[in-house]
Amino acid sequence: MNYLFSVIIRVVAFLSRFYPRKNWKNGDRLRILLSGYNGTRNTGADARVQEIIRQLHLLFGKDIDIGLVVKSKAAFAEYTEEYTETVRLIEVRPALIVLDVLHECSRYHMAILCEGSTLKSKFANALTLLYCLVAGIMRSQNKPCLAYGSEAGDMDAYVRNVAASLCRDTYFIARTQNSLDIIRRLGLSGHVGTDTAWSFPVRRDLKQLFRNEWKALGWDPSTRVVGIAPINPFWWPVEISIFKWIRSWFTGNWEDQYALFFYFSSSKERRKQFEHYISNLAQAVEELRTKSNVNVVILGMEALDRRACEQLKERLSFSVPVYLSVDYNTYELTAILNSLSLLITSRYHARGLSMQSSVPAIAVSMDERLCNVFEELGMRDQSCFGVSDEGLALRIRDTADRMLEDPEPAEHRIGTQYLEYRKRMGEMGLFLKEFVKQKFPDVKVNSSISTWQDAVPQ
Repeated sequence: MNYLFSVIIRVVAFLSRFYPRKNWKNGDRLRILLSGYNGTRNTGADARVQEIIRQLHLLFGKDIDIGLVVKSKAAFAEYTEEYTETVRLIEVRPALIVLDVLHECSRYHMAILCEGSTLKSKFANALTLLYCLVAGIMRSQNKPCLAYGSEAGDMDAYVRNVAASLCRDTYFIARTQNSLDIIRRLGLSGHVGTDTAWSFPVRRDLKQLFRNEWKALGWDPSTRVVGIAPINPFWWPVEISIFKWIRSWFTGNWEDQYALFFYFSSSKERRKQFEHYISNLAQAVEELRTKSNVNVVILGMEALDRRACEQLKERLSFSVPVYLSVDYNTYELTAILNSLSLLITSRYHARGLSMQSSVPAIAVSMDERLCNVFEELGMRDQSCFGVSDEGLALRIRDTADRMLEDPEPAEHRIGTQYLEYRKRMGEMGLFLKEFVKQKFPDVKVNSSISTWQDAVPQ
């Protein structure tokens, strides 16, 4: 089914050149389409695109129209309340998503691919193919497309072929050098930038709010707080399956359904692997709490993480607060992340959003994304582990003990690298400004922005 979907993507991208569309003319208000994984209560994806929107307004003021593709308007609306004049949320229909993407791409003058995991088969080939569709439509309609702070990883052969074909005219600002190497092997062009969430603000009032909340739980304010951000690493990839959908109708079992015909991967072996992962996390946390006298919070960075968070909580012998993205917004979860003394995470953006306060972290990673960040920090070998590693609990506990006992080396590296990421974010803004000026010479830009510091959202 996924291969058939890739054929449909290619056909629609080709035929889009004949679809009625808006072309930019001198004096037009620039219309920019943002395509990513938004409206799902994914904290990282929402932080990324909020910073892109803030940077676009910083660079071009309010003389632009931004369209943001979302799964649910209600799930994202609170983040665009101050931009109601310039930002339009576009809720696509799962059953007609290809037609909706074609229609919206044709209404805008340029597109920005704003999902971090843009070219990967790890999560869902269908999503990667949809980003390729956006790129392909813009190419067919002779409109610019920019992948902004994107990552590339392992792809199935047919997905690589689609990406190499439809993204030929898309310029990639890669999140890491490893990603750029993959992009270039596809014959695509780009350069290294960074993730766009690094500049996401930390609100001190919210940090104080959660400190007060923890104090009300009876926690000593001087006791260090360790945060755990678990996932289900073995659900992926999500695949299109008509057979599973029909079976669900007959059995009434929709447990593995993601949406419509999209289903999580599931098997007895995968459930066993998840049990190994979650049990080792729980064991590490239990031993750490006993030995180092810490308090613990669990963070669900995406709505899909609820089950993993609940199952981790069930395995712990002590009471622990759980903060889920369905209940807490990006600002609130970022405040919690920056109130920690240590983070243990399987979520990329839990690491990213906690770096402003130089929070030491341990990665328990399902793919290359987290390890790429730790490699840039010079901490990959000692702080980045795999979700299926043997002796995982012991490795986490020993590393956590070391970091809690002497956090300064990690804090120094993180603080230094965070400043480098902010610089790259500003440099991306300067590139974006020149990219737009080159494609749309008559568009008004903020002439006061001349250095990377100017181009970083504050």
